Amino acid sequence: MSFPRQTAYAAIAAELRQAILAGEYEPTPDQPDRGRLPGAAELGARYGVSSKTAARAVQDLVAEGLVTARPGMSPAVIPRRQRQNRWPMESRYTRARGAGGVVFGEDMLGRDVVKRTARAGWTAAPARIAALLRAQPGDRVWERVRETIVDGTIAGLGHSYFPQAIAENTPNLQVQGPLPGGLVKVLESAGHRIARTSNEIRARLADEDELRAFGLDPALDPLHGRIVLEVTYATYSTADEPIEAVVTVRPAADTITVNFQTSEISGKSDDE
Repeated sequence: MSFPRQTAYAAIAAELRQAILAGEYEPTPDQPDRGRLPGAAELGARYGVSSKTAARAVQDLVAEGLVTARPGMSPAVIPRRQRQNRWPMESRYTRARGAGGVVFGEDMLGRDVVKRTARAGWTAAPARIAALLRAQPGDRVWERVRETIVDGTIAGLGHSYFPQAIAENTPNLQVQGPLPGGLVKVLESAGHRIARTSNEIRARLADEDELRAFGLDPALDPLHGRIVLEVTYATYSTADEPIEAVVTVRPAADTITVNFQTSEISGKSDDE
């Protein structure tokens, strides 16, 4: 098998990635060595390229979190349940606009992703959220709380807040379950075109609600706790109107948050 020289490593990586995500290299109790990838020389011979080109393909998979390099040994595929949760922020709303919802499935490296609305209703805006929405603390805002479940385990808790005027004048936003067509479609169908986001991330100790959702971190034993990453962002329209403020909390262990973006309308981040 041969590929154009300039794209050979990418094509090899794509074929291996597809096989890995399909479970062809998933170790089993009866076949624990099933996750072994061929070495660079063997891959090069298989695809008719140099071992250097084959090694670069494997390096791409290592960078993605699908494969682990083992000095002096063949690389190994990381078992599905041991892969890190990846939460890309690049073009978040642009991706959602095209997909009809915020989709993390492909980013979770072959794992099952389910989103569940835990509750939705009116609440008083916390001071930090009020500042992002240019409101007053205690003002009435619409809140949606969602859980992101990866392979049956809660991996993220998200609180979305919408100004009262946005919530009251946006059809379908106040439904209790999934939003018809996804959040971006609901907002933009009502004339709220998303233009930019502002993001920040911080690490802190989990509160009791988060501990109930995520469980204790065994690495902190005997402490009763877990370190979480709290991602906060606000969304604004083309008229610089506050549309949404979101606080998402995820366990810090085995979690990667990648490529924050501040510009949505172009689909590119400021540092691209």
